[in-house]
Amino acid sequence: MNKLQRISIDAIFHLHFNGFFFKSTSPTILCYHGIDLTSDKKLNYRHTSITDFEFQLRFFKKNFNVVSIEDLFNGNFSNDRKTIAITFDDGYLNNYKYAVPLLTKYELPVSFYITGINNTQHNFLWADFVDIVSLYSSKTRFDIGNFEFTKCNGRFYSQFGESIHHFIKHNGDYSIKELLYKEFDDFKEICASNDLDDYWKLVSDEQIIEMSRNQLITIGSHGFYHNNLGNIDIEDSIDEVVKSKAYLENLTQKKVREIAFPDGNYSRELIERLNTIGVDRQLALGYSFHGDEKIDFIKSRHDIYPVYSNFYQIKDIIEHKLTNSIYF
Repeated sequence: MNKLQRISIDAIFHLHFNGFFFKSTSPTILCYHGIDLTSDKKLNYRHTSITDFEFQLRFFKKNFNVVSIEDLFNGNFSNDRKTIAITFDDGYLNNYKYAVPLLTKYELPVSFYITGINNTQHNFLWADFVDIVSLYSSKTRFDIGNFEFTKCNGRFYSQFGESIHHFIKHNGDYSIKELLYKEFDDFKEICASNDLDDYWKLVSDEQIIEMSRNQLITIGSHGFYHNNLGNIDIEDSIDEVVKSKAYLENLTQKKVREIAFPDGNYSRELIERLNTIGVDRQLALGYSFHGDEKIDFIKSRHDIYPVYSNFYQIKDIIEHKLTNSIYF
């Protein structure tokens, strides 16, 4: 869509003619990641500003049926208005600081999908680590095995032209990430000196417990290490979810039946086996295999990123357009 079309859509909404778009009643699941103060895009596109987020919540409250993931999976909603469910991936501290108070204010249900990273020696996610060291570290090269990565325009690329983001995303498990972490042992000093807390810190165990006591909030799994679960051995991926489930259930004293796959990545065997162990509300970001849209225990989601205006994003939600992930 070109700039003139986007401006026209914004103008229509401003003139309160938005009823024109309220034709689709197909439920849509929204996927947020972070909330920050300014929608800063220097590092990535994962963080919606608190101002935009509140605008969206007000609009949802007034115009949509906002339901929990449980109710959406069970069909517990009417078709009188557009139905949506709100979810957050990654378990950022900024969710606790900025999103939870607003969701509570507007009395809107939400699911937060959290990893087990707090139970490791590295209490951060690899994608945030890569974004921050790529932009702020003074180091210009490093090696992982036979791969040599060199910085170019604020990104690290291998001698074969592959970005470190793509390499980590598609190659291996948590052990590969740990090799990367050793190359930048000043990560937290870099974060502190550049005031980056909102862009990497995660909720603590105590905050997870507190959030779980809020009747509007459901806590679900986001894997244990934030590995792409469809890219690792099936037994390792199952083990990761089982560990995550046990960790979260121990904290919340509630059954964990929901999972949002990191980066939306899964295998057909994984989803079928998870369903047999009670993880029967599964969320992706686009379906990986033909026919998955007909499986009743997995659903796709609509990514929310601060690339376009609020009005353009709301139009996409109403039209049920499932955007491609721009996670990196």
